[in-house]
Amino acid sequence: MTISEPNGSAASFLRIQDIYWSLVPPFMVQAAVKLGVFDALERGALDLPAITRLTKTSQRGMSRLADGLVGLGLLERDSDGRYALTAASATYLVSSRPEANWSRVFAGIDAEIRVAWEHLAESIRSGKPPVAHNREEISGQVFAEVVEDMVPMSWSASEALARHFKSTLEPDSVRGTPTALDVASGSGVWGIPLALAIPQLQVTAVDWEQVLEVTRRAATRHGVVERFRFLTGNLDTVDFGRDYRIAVLGHVLHAIGEARSRALLRKTFAALAPGGTIVVPEFILDEQRSGPMATVCFSLSMVVLSDDGATFTLSELTRWLHEVGFADVRLLHAPAPSPLILATKPR
Repeated sequence: MTISEPNGSAASFLRIQDIYWSLVPPFMVQAAVKLGVFDALERGALDLPAITRLTKTSQRGMSRLADGLVGLGLLERDSDGRYALTAASATYLVSSRPEANWSRVFAGIDAEIRVAWEHLAESIRSGKPPVAHNREEISGQVFAEVVEDMVPMSWSASEALARHFKSTLEPDSVRGTPTALDVASGSGVWGIPLALAIPQLQVTAVDWEQVLEVTRRAATRHGVVERFRFLTGNLDTVDFGRDYRIAVLGHVLHAIGEARSRALLRKTFAALAPGGTIVVPEFILDEQRSGPMATVCFSLSMVVLSDDGATFTLSELTRWLHEVGFADVRLLHAPAPSPLILATKPR
């Protein structure tokens, strides 16, 4: 005999329970990264004793972790009980692909939760973060310390962008050497793959002085630093120059809020050559502002982590681009939180 429950009570209980336990998966991945689980499986499937031997762990603990990773879709288990990487973990969680490896992202999750999210209620009450952000004297060094850890979040999308532009940005006799403007360049995650894919492309990287040292170091490591020009200054006031074929605003609009974002779009329009393209990688909310959930969470983090930061819908960003003069607003789907927004400055 089954005792009936009020309508929806079981489903509601499971929903609340799932939300509570959703705290755990990031720590599962973090533990797997620290223990070397994904690297141990890079050469092929292994059974549990082999994994525990390579990772120097207990079978009791590793069996629970490995089964949990199967549930997350980061490992698969065959009928003989051997575990193997999935496409997701093979692409983003092994150290042999350093630019795409999310290990550093997960390694920093402790600090992020402690420093940021524990102040969420306080920040919602005041509308401001517990510590002021996006000011060079406060945040320049902070960003310089963390931008390299953010590379895996954008590297694959940047490679896709470089492939998209490769044929159209090759040097030609009419327009000469192609140029790109990398606004808030950070780690160089957008400018460097463009330079790697497109011969002779000249990249102007704009950021705070401390952050540009990181950009310079990364460009040197990839062998393209001689094709980079480094422009130090505040995005609101520094002179970008003119006649760029492409300009990338890599995840900067959400950090500076609506008023400064619209001004930056206008300034970037002026810096592009006729026929040039702006690229806006961003977290894009749906029109109801309730999804995708990763973007909703990111949007909330802006209250904790920035003075004026916000996330926007595609219709909002499209309207702002049109208002400053851009045409042909379109999407480029890439491995990113949202499709990349492209628009053209009319000839």
